Amino acid sequence: MPEFNNLNIFLQQSKSYLNSIPSKSVKVEDEKINYFEAGSGETLLFFHCFNGSKALWRILANRLQDKYHVVIPDIPGFGMEDNLSKKERFSFRYIIEILNKFTKALDLNRFHIISASAGSTLAASYTIKHAEKVISLSMYGLPTLFRETPEICCNSDKPIDFFVPITLKGQQALNEHLIYGPGRVSNWLMARSIELNRRNRDFKINVLNEALKNTSLIVPRLRQLDLPILFIYGEADNVTPLRTIEHFSAVAPNVQCYRIPNAGHMVYIEKADEVSAIYKSFLKFISLEAP
Repeated sequence: MPEFNNLNIFLQQSKSYLNSIPSKSVKVEDEKINYFEAGSGETLLFFHCFNGSKALWRILANRLQDKYHVVIPDIPGFGMEDNLSKKERFSFRYIIEILNKFTKALDLNRFHIISASAGSTLAASYTIKHAEKVISLSMYGLPTLFRETPEICCNSDKPIDFFVPITLKGQQALNEHLIYGPGRVSNWLMARSIELNRRNRDFKINVLNEALKNTSLIVPRLRQLDLPILFIYGEADNVTPLRTIEHFSAVAPNVQCYRIPNAGHMVYIEKADEVSAIYKSFLKFISLEAP
């Protein structure tokens, strides 16, 4: 099996690489959720970034499925498939409940969550609401949205619509902002992303704004949970606010934080070997702590 440690190479060759883990689908109320599933053991549930898809987890999942049961859904409205039923009914809270019903449909009672970027805001909110199901929370590349107070500010002046581009120029600017080092994202992927953003732009922006309004509650509520938390982020990440990570690491219990050099916002793809090694050690450590 070929290995792709560079995001650009992975995206250019993704069509052939995606055959390594089987794709499935399940109906949850009016939503058809496509997902990847492989492996056995403790369950790892993945939440992708809001402008990505389940395919972005392929590299990391291939390094974990030998020891763990990996489940990777396309988040409704935010994957590379146009899988919205009715846009007017979608909201940040609705997505959380659909994902919870997805776990019930697959009979997932207890699991670890792995999340990326703004998907970490979703994962943290899910964890707070359904804490009885979550064993641990792992977040790779925290989003600008994730902060406790306004004075814990981000290091990006980009507006929300910058992250939902509808032109080729806008998509290229976003790629340069997110991806570390030189390279080129495939024209096919950029065209598909732009097409879906044009259809769902207002919906995506509304959901992101809704998430922003709720982020001030996340840190205090997570702090009340006795939950192991892992942060991994790239040293050259243009999205992750360093002061927010330092603040959260200081005030939240049971937090492990790792910074990886020569990596950007997509650290879990760009440095998959390092991330998977850290994550396996994290899981081993918390299993030793369990009663």
